[in-house]
Amino acid sequence: MISLITEAQFYSRTGKNVGVYFTGVPLSSIGMKSIDPSMNTLSGGVGLMTMIRPGITLSGGYGYTRFQGLTSQRVILPNSSAHSAVGAILFDKRVARLQQKKVRGMCHYLSLGLILGADYCYMFGTRDMPNTSFGEIGGQVGVSFCHVYSGAGKRTQGQTNHFDIFFRQGFTPIINTLINGQTQAFYRCELGFRVRLLRHQVYDFLK
Repeated sequence: MISLITEAQFYSRTGKNVGVYFTGVPLSSIGMKSIDPSMNTLSGGVGLMTMIRPGITLSGGYGYTRFQGLTSQRVILPNSSAHSAVGAILFDKRVARLQQKKVRGMCHYLSLGLILGADYCYMFGTRDMPNTSFGEIGGQVGVSFCHVYSGAGKRTQGQTNHFDIFFRQGFTPIINTLINGQTQAFYRCELGFRVRLLRHQVYDFLK
């Protein structure tokens, strides 16, 4: 007796997903509004995210900022670094397919997108630099590159990778602090990059 068993699998996303992001900001400045010079900063962050609808991502995480140099009117901030809590909503619209190639029997797609986002950042103060700001409300624009795999397997349906380049501007002060007896407000603008690694829950609807 000869038996032939054929198993088929076709995975599809359930709509549930979770991911992590990593942000680096090599070009950033912070200073009093409309007064130069400002102070250069280096920033980075990490956090969790979820895509609530295709192209719309919510995220929350931690940010670290290191101050370098002088601010306006040669004012030196008491601290050399600061820690922040960050939350954001990001809209990512695919506009073009840049590359399609086959590697080891799997098709890879790289597409270009435009991003628009709004975020909130609360920078924690210290005893030397108390922060009376209610937090920074900022906006960002930029481009994104999305890398996906094609196919019906679990791996191809279970992950998407996104790489962003963005410009960000703060509209409210990131820091309000007392310096030399006067309250000074500091605003940020920055150019950075972000990596978003999203993992999707999938199921085999042929079973």
